[in-house]
Amino acid sequence: MILGVDDVNDHYEQITKVALGVIESPIKHQSWGATDFRVIDPDGYYIRLTSKG
Repeated sequence: MILGVDDVNDHYEQITKVALGVIESPIKHQSWGATDFRVIDPDGYYIRLTSKG
C-alpha cells in the first residue's frame, strides 16, 4: 500500500516514537523527487508513506 501524505517527516517521527510498525526502510529522498519510508505493520502488511507531489 502506498500513502501520499502532506508531511512525511512528521509521520516518520510519529511512527518511530510509538513503534506502530517495523521500519523496513528509513526515510530517504529518492532520485525521482519524492521523500518516503517503508514500514511493515503489525499484521505483516508493507506500507510506503511518501510525500505528495
